Amino acid sequence: MCRNPRDNLISAWQFVNKRRAALPPSTDKLPPLSLEEAFELFCDGISIFGPFWDHVLGYWKESLEKPHKVLFMKYEDLKNEPLIHLKRLAEFMGCGFTLE
Repeated sequence: MCRNPRDNLISAWQFVNKRRAALPPSTDKLPPLSLEEAFELFCDGISIFGPFWDHVLGYWKESLEKPHKVLFMKYEDLKNEPLIHLKRLAEFMGCGFTLE
């Protein structure tokens, strides 16, 4: 599942700041990460999954080379047209369904 890079950045930034704020009082709390800092880290490829484009393109290339094993989907497509993409996912998994 691929997500728009901007949305991915904002989601990760919010998640990191929520995690930092939730640290117990007994620990040395980290200050909130500014959006500018998060953007720089994202552009430098520093994230949980490694560089965003390497991560996404790796799956995309595998989906082209092994379409029977790797299904590449975009979150925004699934959100905009859920029925079409859920049907595609079900067929990929060998569990096709009807509109009923």
